[in-house]
Amino acid sequence: MNLTRLAAFALSAVLTGLACSNCLRADEPSVSFRYEVLPALSKQGCSSGACHGSPSGKGGFRLSLRGFDPQFDRLTLLRGDRGRRTNRLVPRESLLLQKPT
Repeated sequence: MNLTRLAAFALSAVLTGLACSNCLRADEPSVSFRYEVLPALSKQGCSSGACHGSPSGKGGFRLSLRGFDPQFDRLTLLRGDRGRRTNRLVPRESLLLQKPT
């Protein structure tokens, strides 16, 4: 499995978990953005200075450098670009998954 497919699979699993986190019972664990999503983005180099972590971002999309500001990154992913970056109802339609290059 190549790196792009692995990243897409990991992020789709995380987004599915985020989409279903509201429908889980209180005793079931939910997905942690800080401890599960940010490390996946960092591992793929998305939040590095050479990619979306640079001060100007890349392709109109900017993250904090190496996940330094988790709140900013979460808002950027969920609300940035009019909410098209992540689709919590239909994760496979998320721009985040359609463009992992």
